Amino acid sequence: MNSKITFSSLKPIKALTAINNKFWIIILLLCFGLNWSNAQNSKWITKGDHSIAKNNYYKAKQCYDKAIKAGEDGAYFKMGVLLSEGPADLCDEEVAALCFFQAASQISIDKLRAMADRNSPDAQMLLGYCYQTGNVVHKDLSKAIELYKKAEEFNLVFLIDALQRQIDGKDEGQTPVTDFNEGTFFSDSIYHLPEEAMPEFPGGIDAFGQTLSKIVNYPQYALRNRISGVVLVKFVVEKDGSVDNAEIMASCFPVLDNEALRAMKHLPKWKPGMSQGKPVRCFFQVPITFRYSRNIDRIC
Repeated sequence: MNSKITFSSLKPIKALTAINNKFWIIILLLCFGLNWSNAQNSKWITKGDHSIAKNNYYKAKQCYDKAIKAGEDGAYFKMGVLLSEGPADLCDEEVAALCFFQAASQISIDKLRAMADRNSPDAQMLLGYCYQTGNVVHKDLSKAIELYKKAEEFNLVFLIDALQRQIDGKDEGQTPVTDFNEGTFFSDSIYHLPEEAMPEFPGGIDAFGQTLSKIVNYPQYALRNRISGVVLVKFVVEKDGSVDNAEIMASCFPVLDNEALRAMKHLPKWKPGMSQGKPVRCFFQVPITFRYSRNIDRIC
């Protein structure tokens, strides 16, 4: 017997078709939305790439600069390639190296390494910092020191010395500390003391800040590239009140770290820490803030 498909039996099929159509419309809208979002996220990079295809490198530089300001992924890398491999009148190794450093990817570090091999001091300094902090590459202080020494232009001698002490294990900041409440102090130990027995800077903490502001100079490299941040420095106040064995506890950027360590060498003597009526060597640490502004030439 031939079966008939009536109008009423078609209703579920039509309903199912309508649901399927709505499903695909939603999927298409989502895909369009994602593509539109990706296009928006890389708008300036895309324009920069098109400009390079037309050999308009200056327009590309402007586009990549806008991409960096807009936070587009890959913008630093694109700018680094343009400034290192583009036309000679556009090349800027200092900024290119900093762009590859900011890109923080393995391929950008490879570019930075190639520039360091070509004896670019900027690339050597930045690659050394990657080895110092373990940024993308494995942490290797010996390699960092080697690269810092090659970057002679920046004269990172204080940072090199501090890292070398760390490697040698001779930095007395690594010496086990006898607890103040538990035992006898030894003449060559470095102590944590109760607050009332800690070293004091002449004139107090406000005078210390004022003295630092006069001693510390904002490095020109950091000023040019608008680099700022906080360096946490630990040092030892000796029995005679002099400051020694400064090291970086929290790094910020090599030229800023180096300047913070240099400043420690020029501090006046402190009132030393006291234990049982005798001066002792003590730890002390201080954060040094470098805050960029257009008119600044010193620490804040």
